Amino acid sequence: MSRHLEDCSKRWDRNISLLFEQIRRNPEKRDEAKISVTCLRRAGVVGSSYSERQWRSEDDSGVFSFDEWSPAAVHCREDPLGLWRTP
Repeated sequence: MSRHLEDCSKRWDRNISLLFEQIRRNPEKRDEAKISVTCLRRAGVVGSSYSERQWRSEDDSGVFSFDEWSPAAVHCREDPLGLWRTP
């Protein structure tokens, strides 16, 4: 790989990869809280009383009231609309 290509990759890849993942997981730019909570409820990670407001608060703090590393929660984080992964 050329030095210029390596430099470009190091400088921009993180941004490009993040943009790619965001477009792939939520192409219509739907409300993150709504799609996340809907997915978490459907997967049985949270109950019906878990709200979008609670999700926003927990997402802001980085501390969730559920196991954010459970397979179902990870699935909801990566593909909340179920567009490209199967649970």
